[in-house]
Amino acid sequence: MADDARLAALEARFSQATARVDGVLVALCAAQQLLIVAGAALFQVGVVQPKNVSSVLVKSLLDAALAFLSWWLIGYALAFSPTAGGFIGADSGNFALNDIDLGPTGWDRFLWTSGAVTVSSTIFGRAAYSERASLLPSMVFTLLSTCFVYPILVHWSWSEGWLSSWGAHPDADGVTRPMLSGSSDSNGMIDSSGCGFVHLAGACMALMGTTIIGPRTGRWAIGVRSDAVEYGNKTLQYLGTLLVWFASYGVYLGPILLWQESSMAGQAVVNITLSAIGGCLGAALLCAAAEHTMDVTVVLGGILSGLVAVSGNLAVVLPWHAFLTGLVGSVFFYGGRRLLWWLHIDDPGDAIGVHGFAGMWGLWAVGVFCTDDNVVAAGHINANRACSRGEQLGVQFVGSLAIMSWSLGTSAFLLGVMRACKMPLRVSDEIEVCKS
Repeated sequence: MADDARLAALEARFSQATARVDGVLVALCAAQQLLIVAGAALFQVGVVQPKNVSSVLVKSLLDAALAFLSWWLIGYALAFSPTAGGFIGADSGNFALNDIDLGPTGWDRFLWTSGAVTVSSTIFGRAAYSERASLLPSMVFTLLSTCFVYPILVHWSWSEGWLSSWGAHPDADGVTRPMLSGSSDSNGMIDSSGCGFVHLAGACMALMGTTIIGPRTGRWAIGVRSDAVEYGNKTLQYLGTLLVWFASYGVYLGPILLWQESSMAGQAVVNITLSAIGGCLGAALLCAAAEHTMDVTVVLGGILSGLVAVSGNLAVVLPWHAFLTGLVGSVFFYGGRRLLWWLHIDDPGDAIGVHGFAGMWGLWAVGVFCTDDNVVAAGHINANRACSRGEQLGVQFVGSLAIMSWSLGTSAFLLGVMRACKMPLRVSDEIEVCKS
């Protein structure tokens, strides 16, 4: 009996030590999201004209600061409070983390999700606002979107919302049933590391923003090549991309340590690497075939599109699936890039192509490549055959449509209200073209 008590005490101490280590690791993963913000800013500095470098860096810093502040004050409570019909967290007493049940991993969850929405908020500025927008509207939009747009998507995807594979509640018999189907034989939408509410949502808002604000002056003038990037610094683009790639290992592992099975971490790292390589090779081949050259900006975009695409399925697929996810992601990125040129939609840093088109594919790729065994191994609630019978692909498709509809609709509403309030969404032509 004494030995049993001693063994139980040792097991309890081991569990506590493991929890502490996991907490430190998640905190480090959350901190690495600042490296993604830095890498994205460095890439954007390599795209814009030199006179706009200071503006890009200031907006990046302010976006990050306001996103974290608004997530702490309002966003987290709306995302993770008890659900109201699967749509939104409904306890207003939880604002500023007041009286909210953070539990043993709650602080880590807050840190990681705050970093995720910070990354997503910078996507909008890189496409819609770069080189032509006023500072104040950009900050107002970041504040409003982080308070009221992203929290709903996080609640749907990762909390107790109608799309969530984590938020299913047990019925009277103790059987968990995702809200989307109401069946224990189904999963909700699977999104391992924020492919939907971070990348796809941010890109949809960027698409709406750049459509409303309009292109940079002279961007589509006769005689200007659609792929011309004036004053582009390829070295900065290269360094920014590698910084994002490095940071992605830590950032994407955060949710696995928080909600999923930590033993999947090694496989997830391999999957991240193979997807980035697939995106790199795919973009290089497409660029060589279509443009008869090897543009480093396109190849770097392929790497980023691979990293975006695999964020949806990295915990539920095999390594060769991850490589194909990145390879196909580069096709979506390059096709989206050319489509935006054809539509004369100005996306200076290819943010919509990378995060939007590749992010949409990344959600679908979960259903295309997931295996039922990996879904169970990753810690999802229900053990079923949703992947093998094709149902998961349908769920992922519905989820992507919901995220795009919400993001496009709410961003159009917010920008419309800002315009109605006479807020200048862009600077004057004189300042845009001439001011240094």
